[in-house]
Amino acid sequence: MGEKFPKLEPRKIIKLFLSSYVFKNSKPPS
Repeated sequence: MGEKFPKLEPRKIIKLFLSSYVFKNSKPPS
């Protein structure tokens, strides 16, 4: 995975992770 995004900044990774995390949690458990 690191090879796919060699120029990705840690801040961007954290932001993407948080976004997907919040998006996943905002969905009601089915």
